[in-house]
Amino acid sequence: MESEDGIVEIKSPDYVKEEVKGNLSALYDADAIDGNKVEWQYTICGKEGNKTYWRLYVSSGYLWIASYVDNTADGSEIIMSIYRLTK
Repeated sequence: MESEDGIVEIKSPDYVKEEVKGNLSALYDADAIDGNKVEWQYTICGKEGNKTYWRLYVSSGYLWIASYVDNTADGSEIIMSIYRLTK
């Protein structure tokens, strides 16, 4: 993926399917979901299961990719950037 910070490439990623957890207000605030409930999230892992801090969010109509950071103060995660993917 290419962004303002350069190209992000994750070779041979693993996708770990998870139930949606926490508050996804960044998706709602960005008007990104258009009434579609986010049904699943997939954490993208690199070699040997290492964190990449990237995640896919899936609804019935859309797919997003987001970068996030751990919020060590309370154990939550903060979405730093999010992109809606199109065909």
